[in-house]
Amino acid sequence: MNVRQIEYILAVAETRHFGLAAEKCFVGQSTLSTMVIKFEDEIGIKIFDRSKKPIELTPEGRIIIDKLKLINKEIYELKDIVKELKGEDGGSVSIGIIPTVAPFLLPLFLQNFVKRFPKLQIEIREITTNQIIKQIETRELDVGILST
Repeated sequence: MNVRQIEYILAVAETRHFGLAAEKCFVGQSTLSTMVIKFEDEIGIKIFDRSKKPIELTPEGRIIIDKLKLINKEIYELKDIVKELKGEDGGSVSIGIIPTVAPFLLPLFLQNFVKRFPKLQIEIREITTNQIIKQIETRELDVGILST
């Protein structure tokens, strides 16, 4: 089990297609497929139901993918900590915000935030409240701005 396999598996889960996942990861489809199969063989569980188009997650695969998302997030956080310890500025933050408030709230702080932290990568996702809650729980988002 390695970091690259996790990235490949998450790409397949996201795209539901081995070819598109391979393109996203900048590798050949056969390389990606081999790595995914090795991972499945190693854990003894099939993550993907390849008999369906688009590819679907198996029930066990859904559980595995949720955990892999958490692990992947932790790996990125570790990389950020290492950069910080080395004195390198940077890192990333992902913000989920509901579309109805994004045009009003983001201008209030975003420009100053970017100036203060110029090397920080900021990803903003305009998504629904339910998606924000789920992505906060799975640590796909660092910050959520929503309305209940």
